[in-house]
Amino acid sequence: MYQDVQLVTSSKAKGGVGVLCNTSLNFNGAGFINRASDLLAYARASGLDGFVINDAFYLLKEAALTSSSRRRKTA
Repeated sequence: MYQDVQLVTSSKAKGGVGVLCNTSLNFNGAGFINRASDLLAYARASGLDGFVINDAFYLLKEAALTSSSRRRKTA
């Protein structure tokens, strides 16, 4: 964890932007997931329980869930 923070911090110092991006999150051979609809399809196909986008947690089951922003979310 410390090495990740150090990497992001030094990247920001050098280039002005500090971002750590998991490029392994994709369908095999299909490129990087960059839309919420792609993430939903990936989560369902991979058997994930849910995912987070910004401040909202989406749980993949019938019942709706309350996100951290107190809005109702369904996926």
